[in-house]
Amino acid sequence: LTVTGGCEYMTTNGIAIVAEVLAGGEQAITNSYYQIFGGGVYAYNCSKLTFDRVAVTGNRAYTEYKSSADWGGGAARGGGCCFVASDVEMTACDVADNVLDFLLDSVSAYGAGMAVQSARVVADRCRIANNQIKGDKKYGQGAVYGGGIYQRDALHKSTFRNCLIVSNRQVSANNLLGGGICLYGSYLENCTIAHNGYFASGATVAGSGVYDYPCNGANWTWGAVTNCIITGHGQDIYGGTDYGMKIGYTSYLTTGGSAVTSIADPEAAHCITDDAAPFARKSYKLNKASKVVDRAWTSYSWLTRANVDFYGQRRVYGAGPDFGCAECVPTGLMLMVK
Repeated sequence: LTVTGGCEYMTTNGIAIVAEVLAGGEQAITNSYYQIFGGGVYAYNCSKLTFDRVAVTGNRAYTEYKSSADWGGGAARGGGCCFVASDVEMTACDVADNVLDFLLDSVSAYGAGMAVQSARVVADRCRIANNQIKGDKKYGQGAVYGGGIYQRDALHKSTFRNCLIVSNRQVSANNLLGGGICLYGSYLENCTIAHNGYFASGATVAGSGVYDYPCNGANWTWGAVTNCIITGHGQDIYGGTDYGMKIGYTSYLTTGGSAVTSIADPEAAHCITDDAAPFARKSYKLNKASKVVDRAWTSYSWLTRANVDFYGQRRVYGAGPDFGCAECVPTGLMLMVK
């Protein structure tokens, strides 16, 4: 089933969307106060909203040019999907090729692929790829948060597990934060975040892979990045203990912001910072010679041989599980006859 024009779910309970394509949706801001949510999917105040093998592709949320008298305030959120005050589960979904355009003065943009605001999302084996936030440098835009995913509100912890977050883009003349994902205290578990980028002229760029926003609210608690591969960015991670994010059993090359390398958690000793080629050729599957093979933290209850990785392969193979969304599994069997 292909649904064009976008979907909206308001104050619902127990809805399951299975094996559908949500494509070609558009949401536009044309009034004098600028708030726009979800080009393909918008969910507000929903519980037990489930997406199973759903493709959210080719959608767009955008602002329109206005006269200078109308400018000011507001935000654009979620070119592909936007979840607000909701409880959402996503399994094997594809959120790709969505666009978030913002063309107005002082308008900030959040999450070209997915925006999560005061909501809890659990995403397993999902691809967030080739989404783009586009600004117009003729205007003084606000900041850009999350080329792939933007997640805010550490009171409602979200979890992204076995996900592939790649090739998302930010284009603006202002601050660019989190080309792959911008998160406020949620969890990244066994994700691969690679080759997200930006095009900017004179902009401040931080965390082209992962940007950890400070969790400084009185009731906010830290999130964590564990068993992940973050590579192929000018700055793989921005953040650290001063910002509240814990990083352990993770492979990355470049950092910024408060000292990621001085993390006090015991898991920090298991990070790998010198594996420049973890992937097999032309793939996000693992190179069998990568240092991340068999090195993952094993205490997650879901990380067992009964589970599968992003590609549907057995999750634990060999001496132990691997970093990233893909387990390193031999492609063939060699028999030697003597």
